[in-house]
Amino acid sequence: MKNNVVYLILSLIILSSTLSCNNDDDSESIHELVGTWQRVEFSDTFEEKFTFNSDNTGIHFFHDGSFTNTQTINWSTQENELYTTGENNIQINFTYIINSEGQLVLDSDSELTYNRI
Repeated sequence: MKNNVVYLILSLIILSSTLSCNNDDDSESIHELVGTWQRVEFSDTFEEKFTFNSDNTGIHFFHDGSFTNTQTINWSTQENELYTTGENNIQINFTYIINSEGQLVLDSDSELTYNRI
């Protein structure tokens, strides 16, 4: 009987700590994204960068040949989703991860990989 009580108490402690840690901390997600990220596939004629500021503002820079666009964005995260809204109020959502190499991987229709610079 004593073992059952100990087992029950340990189970409750584990369950309680698991549930309390399961809540994703948005401030942690924000912290891991803050900075400037450059797309891995870049050259003299192609470049894409995101700058994420800690106040949930940022910049999206895109250059392809003779076309260049720099846009102020607002961004937020929830779990592994990144939400960006540009100056034109168009919202673009990405699933994202930070991979084992410390790269930001965005997935919308295809995977795009960025290095922190």
